[in-house]
Amino acid sequence: MIDKYQRETVIRYVLIALLLTSSRLVWASHIMGGELTMRVTNNTPGLFLVQMNQYWNELNANTGNRDPSATVGIFRKRDNALMDTVRLVFRQASSVAYKNVLCAQQRNLRTLKAIYNATIQLDKNRYADAEGYYISWDRCCRNNDISNIANGTNVGMLFYMEFPAMVRNGSNVVNSSPEFGFPNGEYICQEKLFTTDFSATDADGDELRYSIVTPMRGFTSFADPLVLPVSHSSFPLVSWSTGLSAQNAIPGNPALAISSTGKLSVKANRQGLFLFTVQVEEWRNGVRIGLVRRDFQLPVVDCNAVTPPPAVILSKGQALSAVSVCLPASVTLTTENDPKWSYQWQKNESNLIGSTGPTLTVATSGTYTVVKSSATTCTNETISQAVLVTLSPSLTLTGETYYRVAPTVGVPLPVRPSLPGTTLTWRPPLYLDDPASLNPVCTPLDSVTYQVTGTSPAGCKAGLRIRVVVANRLFIPSAFTPNDDGKNDTWTLQNIESMPDADVFIFNRWGSVIFYSKGYATPWTGRVGDTPAPSGLYTYLIRTGFPGEEYRGELTLLR
Repeated sequence: MIDKYQRETVIRYVLIALLLTSSRLVWASHIMGGELTMRVTNNTPGLFLVQMNQYWNELNANTGNRDPSATVGIFRKRDNALMDTVRLVFRQASSVAYKNVLCAQQRNLRTLKAIYNATIQLDKNRYADAEGYYISWDRCCRNNDISNIANGTNVGMLFYMEFPAMVRNGSNVVNSSPEFGFPNGEYICQEKLFTTDFSATDADGDELRYSIVTPMRGFTSFADPLVLPVSHSSFPLVSWSTGLSAQNAIPGNPALAISSTGKLSVKANRQGLFLFTVQVEEWRNGVRIGLVRRDFQLPVVDCNAVTPPPAVILSKGQALSAVSVCLPASVTLTTENDPKWSYQWQKNESNLIGSTGPTLTVATSGTYTVVKSSATTCTNETISQAVLVTLSPSLTLTGETYYRVAPTVGVPLPVRPSLPGTTLTWRPPLYLDDPASLNPVCTPLDSVTYQVTGTSPAGCKAGLRIRVVVANRLFIPSAFTPNDDGKNDTWTLQNIESMPDADVFIFNRWGSVIFYSKGYATPWTGRVGDTPAPSGLYTYLIRTGFPGEEYRGELTLLR
């Protein structure tokens, strides 16, 4: 039997062992980089979506180290005081596409973008300090095969961003942080010039300035891989390998650099896996108001000397540089179908996930290219010509399609296109004052059918048929005398011949139809079948066949 003290000791050691085991499980060696952002939500002061993007090497990720949530701290810059903590919840992970999977496999890479976020309401009056605020998140450990940092084993990481006061001079300050675009799964071929887009966008239209800075290592460690946010006066940085710095994080000629528009470029002279941080600052009215830092890693690999000829993009069998179609149509782009080549389609320089065949169906506007490389080994890749695809909204024409007019009487024929800037062509142009007008006046001598064709500024077309029927006024007598004297023996409707679709009904005093004619080619002779109708009062209904036009009245039959 063991006493109470021994039991407590055993339990203590078991708990310590479990803690040590769980600590090892939560080392974040799968995280290759990431960034923090915050975005104003519903245009409400203090209401933000705070988001952390992480970039994982899926081959190193497992259920033990994929954190279900992450707690970030919000601090005041002036004195590093902790203002709030926010628990961000894991939402989703999506694949990052590589141009040539075989080259990525040389570094055992298969990348995912993971998203953690939460919507928070901050008290704007608590966040009014003129020096602003920052958000940080601490985690250990980076992967141990990074080539450009010293003492690269079990190095922590710290994600960091800054944002301005929410109130300044008594007025609300509305600001969302810059947001980096979705990254390509990139690798760098040694001794080959490499470029990629690392630009960000800003919802408020602030000026963005880019630089490469030294990554932060934070305060986590192998023993404490996951810590809660606490106040610190400064943040330690990683130590670069001998001869390296933020100015040549990937050594080469030229070394890694970033342009004013966010384009990374390097001609690397050394293989390995290289860590760096891109910092984007937002400036408003000449004052820096915030920044976002993205940690990232890029591999430099040995691509053999084989360089395939560039792919040629075709549409309907023809090479092209631009194509325009009208929705809901789509565009099919193709290149050669050869199993020895691997393809990766791109839109606006971003790899399209899953688009790795010789054919691409395009349903959105953009600039499309296809990267070509070997299907069997890691080689240099080449890129096709760029094809600008413009998909324009469809055009419709609306207007009346049937008019009945008297001869030489002018009638406007308005047509309403669904898109501004549309031009019209009328065929035939007969009787129109302006055959290119959206509202021509027609003064017809006889009936005519127009075919109206609209063309939008993007070249989309639509058609409309308009029928104009010239019909003289219908004269309806109020009485007739069918007594076989050769005078007024039939109920004659003058000009009814211009209404071939007319329906003519005659009713007796009880409302029964005693006569009907379609087109009224033969006038009523005052008979019901073979029997003369008696003298008296009758009613008639004439539907002319023109929309909304009919006549009702009384007719006197005299014998």
